[in-house]
Parts: sequence; structure tokens; C-alpha cells
Amino acid sequence: MKKTVAFFLLVFLILSMASCQEKAYQKGILTSTTYESEFLNLKFTAPEGVKLATEEEMKSTINQSTQLLKSESLNVDAAVDNSVIEMYAYYGDRNPNVILMTEKLQSRMTAEKLSRL
Repeated sequence: MKKTVAFFLLVFLILSMASCQEKAYQKGILTSTTYESEFLNLKFTAPEGVKLATEEEMKSTINQSTQLLKSESLNVDAAVDNSVIEMYAYYGDRNPNVILMTEKLQSRMTAEKLSRL
């Protein structure tokens, strides 16, 4: 559990740092074996046994997650509207997996704000 929390915190920090740049957001390019984002300055090549979800699979995943959260009476519309799943890598049984998501923050995240989380 701690590794999962640490991973998501790391992704959040990377994306927060990327949001400080002045270049315009551009979604990364996804193929069946690689993901590359000029905006994030990131390239991922799937190792043997790891699959990259297609755009359709990622949309299906976010739709299923949204419906599940809404069934729990959680308002997720704003989060979904401001978020983009860039990449979803997984082993055949979908566990373990890595999801790279970008989010348009409502305000700039500073180190001071982050330290208060």
C-alpha cells in the first residue's frame, strides 16, 4: 500500500512540475509498445509481457470508474473533465499496472502548498 501511495505521489509531483512550464499541453503519442510525450519529456517502452491499453480501453476504464464512484454518491464530473489518461500499462491479468494521468489543476501547485498535503 505504501508503495502505491508513494508511486502516485511521485506521479503527482512530476505532473505538477510539468504544469509549471509555459509550453501548451499536448497529449502524448501512444502505440502498441510505446508511449512518448514531448510535453512531459517522457518516453516509455513496454517490457516483454506488458501491454499498453488502447485509447478505447482507457476510455472504457475511466467510464467504468466514473460509474462506480457515482454509484457511491461521489461527484466526479469535475475531476473527469480536467483529467486525461495518457497511458495505461498492464500485465495480462491487469495486475500490476501503471496509469499515467495528467490533470489540469484549478490553481498552480507550489512547494509550500504541497508540503501542507
